[in-house]
Amino acid sequence: MRQLTGLTHFFDKYTGTIKAGQVIEFMQEQFAGSDLIVYAEPLSEQKTILAKLSFAAEMVNYDSYAQRLEFVFIGTVIDEQIPLTYIISGLNLTFFGRCSVLPKVCGVDLYFSNYKRSKNFCVRQKITISIKDLVKELKKSQKAL
Repeated sequence: MRQLTGLTHFFDKYTGTIKAGQVIEFMQEQFAGSDLIVYAEPLSEQKTILAKLSFAAEMVNYDSYAQRLEFVFIGTVIDEQIPLTYIISGLNLTFFGRCSVLPKVCGVDLYFSNYKRSKNFCVRQKITISIKDLVKELKKSQKAL
């Protein structure tokens, strides 16, 4: 269910052979200063904000072996409902999808492991992005251009 839109903006800055380092830099630029917003409704009806988590720039980590980039977002719970969807809006990129507080729910791509349904509870959420998959997707897009 997780979707990423706006990835072709990578080609606004980079040309030639696509390298993992370029994709990492692009993703960090895109999401620096962004927020992860959690909603209680499906994607088409998002209106009740449950939590607004801010990007923690000092907690970005790249695992070169697994080729994964990890972003951490931190914030507080605003409303006491159950989370269903999320969105992260960057400069030109947007990540969105379904989320849950229950582990291993089918069709959910973001699990809030430490979410509690109480106002002002501090939430720390890690988002993991496969750089290897993004490089493949960008190479396909590059051939289509």
